Parts: sequence; C-alpha cells; structure tokens
Amino acid sequence: MEGEVEGGAIPKHEEEDGMHANELEGQQAKELEGEKKESECCSKYDKLILLDFEMTSEGLEPPSKTEIVEMSWILWDTVSRSAPEEDKFQVVIKPADASLIDDAFVARTNMPPATFESGCSLSDAVRRFDTFVFEKLILPQKTFCLVTVGPEKLKDYFRTEAEKKELKLQPHFLPYFDLLQEFAKIDKSEGDVPGLLGVARALDVPLEASNRRSGFDLCVIMEQAVAQMAAKGHKFDKPLTIDGAYEPNKDAAPGPLPTHPAFAALVRVRGLPWQAGENELKEFFKDYKLCEHETVTLIRMANGMSAGEAFVRFVDEAEADRALSKHKDYIGTRWVEVLKAVPGDVVKAKETHSVPAARGEFQSGGVYNTRPDRDNRKGVARMRGIPWNTPIKDIAAFYDGFGVTEKDIFLVRGVDGKLGSEAFVTFDIPATAERASRELHKKNIGSRYIEIFGSNHTELAEALAVRDGRARPSELGPMMRGGPGGYMDLGGPGFLPMMRG
Repeated sequence: MEGEVEGGAIPKHEEEDGMHANELEGQQAKELEGEKKESECCSKYDKLILLDFEMTSEGLEPPSKTEIVEMSWILWDTVSRSAPEEDKFQVVIKPADASLIDDAFVARTNMPPATFESGCSLSDAVRRFDTFVFEKLILPQKTFCLVTVGPEKLKDYFRTEAEKKELKLQPHFLPYFDLLQEFAKIDKSEGDVPGLLGVARALDVPLEASNRRSGFDLCVIMEQAVAQMAAKGHKFDKPLTIDGAYEPNKDAAPGPLPTHPAFAALVRVRGLPWQAGENELKEFFKDYKLCEHETVTLIRMANGMSAGEAFVRFVDEAEADRALSKHKDYIGTRWVEVLKAVPGDVVKAKETHSVPAARGEFQSGGVYNTRPDRDNRKGVARMRGIPWNTPIKDIAAFYDGFGVTEKDIFLVRGVDGKLGSEAFVTFDIPATAERASRELHKKNIGSRYIEIFGSNHTELAEALAVRDGRARPSELGPMMRGGPGGYMDLGGPGFLPMMRG
C-alpha cells in the first residue's frame, strides 16, 4: 500500500531529518559543555605546573655558592581543579659538595644526607622534567604555565646553576605565575604577604605543626593554595615572563626566600639607645633562636645616625612570636618596644628614614606639606595634650576610621619632659593626615582635648632621635629647636635645657 511503512522502517527523508537533529543536539551539547568548562576554568591555560626547587641555602647565600638538590612539581588541571597522584614528582639531586647538606639544611627540610647519595644530576632532573612536559602537554597540545613562589629561585638560582653546568633551558621555563603576586590580587588585608606559609594561613590551608618541609612539601601547600584561590574566583591569566637575555644575579644573597621558615620571622625593635648595635640586640635576644644570616637590620637616617629602630630575624615565626615577650624590657637603661613585623616593614622603614623630607609650608587643615609632588608618601601629624599614661590602643581608637594602627603611633617627649604626652602619627597618604587634623583637632581623649598639628618625616625622625638620646635639639631643625611653631613656642619650660638637664 502506497505510503505504508514496511516492517516498521523509517522513510529515508525522515531518517535524514533525524540524523540532522541528532547531530545538532550533539553539537549543542558540545558547545554547552565547552561553555561550562570555560566558566569552571580558573585560567586561560589547560594546566598549571606548580614548581619548586630545594636548595642548600634558601636565599641566605648567593646563587653562585648554592646548589639545587631537589626539583619537585605538580601538574594541576584548571578545569577539574585537581592533580592526580601520578602527576606529582619529587626528583632528588646529588650535590657536588656534600658538605652543603649541613645541620641547618636538615633542620629546615627534614632530608638527611643519606637521601642524596643515590640522587641524580641536575641535568638528568631537568631532562626528566622536559620529557614529562613534552609527552604530557606538548604532544596532546595542552596549554600550560609554571607557578612558583617568588621569582628568585627560577630567575636567579636555577638559571645560575644551569649556566654553570652548561644546561640549555627550554622556553617553557620563561613564563610563570608568582603565587605571592597572584594572592595579592585577591587579598583584602593591608600589608605584605608573609611568604608561602602566610598565604596558606590566610587561605585556611592546613599546615603541619613541624616547620621542616622539603620542596615537594611546599608544592603540596601550593596545590592547596591554588585550589583555594580558584574557589574564590581568581583566574591565572596574566603570567610574568623572564627575558631570554636576562642575566641572573649570581653574587648577591637576597635573604631568606618566601619559602624559607625565617622569611617572615621578624620583630621590630623601637626606642633603641643610640649606641645599641647588632651585638647588643643579639645579647638582648640571647634566649631565642636567631636566624644565622641577616639576623639584625639596623635602620639609619639620611645623615647616618641611628634611627633608634632595628629588625631582628629568628629561625621561624613561632620563635619570633615567643620573642614578643621582650616588649618593654630594657637595653641598658632604656626600655624598648618589640613588635611583630613583616618583610615589607624593613623596606618601608629604610625609605622613611633614609630620604630626608624637604621643609615646606603649612596648608589649610594644618598638615605640613613637604612634598607636594610626592602624594604617594605617608602623611604625618603631631598631637599634643595626650592624657598621661594613655594606652597606645586608645590613641589608635581616637583615629578610628582613618586607617591608623598601633604601629603608626610614635610616642615622644613633650615640653613637660614626659614621654607620651605628645605623639607623631603616620597615615596612608598626606590627604588622610590632613582630614584627620581637620576633623579631630581639639576633640577629646577622656576629659582632655587634643591639639593636632601638621608635621613631616624629618620632624618625626628628629623627635625620635631626641627621645632616644641620639641627638640634641640644638642639632636639629627649628621645629625641634624651638623656632617658629617649635617646641619652645608651645609653652612651659624650654625643651633644650630640660632635655640637657
């Protein structure tokens, strides 16, 4: 019968229509899957290689005197956001100088000398890495990029040793993501990122109590940190690139690297007597385990005088935290402040004290604007009339809403000779200092009103020098000598005779 379908067969034109429909559905499904993968992906790269080198000295010796003794990496998938166990590698490298595997190295890594007796050469380790990249990524046409903690290991230490051993490095060692810089893009807190362990703590990555970690252990921490950052919506899309003609810094030790336990194990000591130096500070902290290298950093002013401030580095952060118990203990006849610090504080302190601020004019709002063309510098204000024995935390609370912390407040001696009746306060920018002086001038702390005057970095440094006995007011500028607007104009006995007496 015409039009009847025999045996249940589908007419040809309907069969073709069905095939087209199936193909269309399949294509749409693929597109949807692609869109889903793209939305889930945390990078423009298919894979990230989390790479770390363990070295005989993590930045405490220059690259020319350091050997790489471990090369570890983890291949992390940006879509599944995971790394299978078969894509995790630890390659142990036998050092040419076995004496470099000393007690300090073992204490830091938990890798005894026997671990390296059957190790391979750096050349073999690099060849194994290159083979892995070629077979796992290049042949399947997968895009990828390295992830490191800081640039120093990859740029300076690895390239120095590769050059020493005449290794030709492949182009995949040029682009990389610095995990610390990537974390800084999403970090909402102020201040510097205190190394890999600081990133881990901020991201709630679980850490073992022991500070002994090999390069592979650090890769595992990196793996968890990257996963947490991806979960927060961060995308690894803009890598850094090492110039192919880059010459590594072979003969300079940068100090503990961000993967070293001592990297953020710092305390800040303020109010030092002028004669206090490295030996006095080591004696002061003799009951604590100090880092063997870059133990003490003394801060000096532009004229070479001590700024009454120093940074001391310990073997790890736990030891630095213990050392905070020395707060308000004495060096000689003077008590000193001992405060927690991060690496960036050292740089900021050097910048603040080493660059003399030019004197300028008072502007509306009372801020002494010393550098109109340098608004990126911190603003400074001076306050007078602080009630005796006011805790620093109460002064910080007085500046609520202006971003002032206890570390931004510097107590000095007033015209009455008492420490704490006056103070200098630093702000993020001069405009914030101007607003604070305008809005808080003659507001009360307790039952007393506070006067707020404009100031600058030079006056702050000079006041600290006088406070700590490192200079006399007669050696300083008019604000300290008692010139127009100076201390002697504030009423009461002259500042200079009182300080000398």
